[in-house]
Amino acid sequence: RIFQHGIGIPKALLVYSSILLSQILFAFGHIPALINFGITDPALSVFTIFIVSLPWGWLFWRKGLESAFIAHSSFHAFVALLVAVKF
Repeated sequence: RIFQHGIGIPKALLVYSSILLSQILFAFGHIPALINFGITDPALSVFTIFIVSLPWGWLFWRKGLESAFIAHSSFHAFVALLVAVKF
């Protein structure tokens, strides 16, 4: 909204670039957790987190915070289940 001077609905390019930037920050924000889990070269993991979390940015844009929160939580539950069964 800042780049459009608060006028109208944000253009798609602005929304998509905002989603990409937020997901990059989201992925890099997980580096301490990756290191804590013993991953010493987190580059592939950061890329994977970025790709997996892109739909969450879209969900936040289109459906709201609750849907992105539910998708993120569901993903963590799924990963925890995979870890529990040692997949």
